[in-house]
Parts: sequence; structure tokens; C-alpha cells
Amino acid sequence: MPPPTLLDLISSLWDSPGGFAGTYRKAHLYYEETLHFEPGGDGFPAFALETRDGMDYRLGVMVCFDWFFPEAARTLALKGADVIAHPSNLVRPNCPRAMPIRALENRVFTITANRTGRETNEREELAFIGQSEIC
Repeated sequence: MPPPTLLDLISSLWDSPGGFAGTYRKAHLYYEETLHFEPGGDGFPAFALETRDGMDYRLGVMVCFDWFFPEAARTLALKGADVIAHPSNLVRPNCPRAMPIRALENRVFTITANRTGRETNEREELAFIGQSEIC
């Protein structure tokens, strides 16, 4: 029997005036994500975008557990990111305390969007902490 095919955890970025801007494949998998997903190997992208009034900026993307690795935010800052978008499914309380530090270390703004609520599977219940923040 062939091994199961693993999936990618992907964050897609859409720029309303220009449409699809690109994707990022999550690099650092957390806990049992390794059972179902492949880690991304494409690096951390910083997308060139434009505000509605014509101002250029760069938006970096990292997903969930990527926050734990300082080089993720640093790489995005070195690629010129002005803002780091950070969609998440956080269950531990550490990230909301760390993201202001990541922003200060790298002189960028960060936006963490985290889910809230509970999810139960056959083995465990996960309690998502919410606490979305802009730093």
C-alpha cells in the first residue's frame, strides 16, 4: 500500500484591485499537523501591494506556529515587509505575548487573526484562545 499523500497548509493572499497576489505554505508544523500536512519549503514571502490611495507597501505572511521561530519574522523584515499578516489557530497562550516582541525586534507591524471556540475529535478537545491583535 502506498503511503498517504500529505496536504499543504496554505495561506492565500488576495489584493482587491489586482486579484490574486500569491500563496504561502506554512513552514513550521505544530503538534500532530505532521501526520496530515507537509511543511512548506518555499521561504517566507513579502508581497508588493498598493493601498487604495496608491501607496506601496509589502505584506509578509507567516501562519500559526511560525511565530515561534524568530527567523520567520526576521526574514520577512529583511525582505522589506512593512506588515506581517499572521492567520492562526492558537491553543497556547504564548503567542499573544510574543508578537509585540516580534514587531519590535523587526520594526514592523504584525496582525494576528486567531480563531476562538472549541473543536473536539475522537481523542481530544482543542480550546482556541482568540486574542487576535495588531501590534
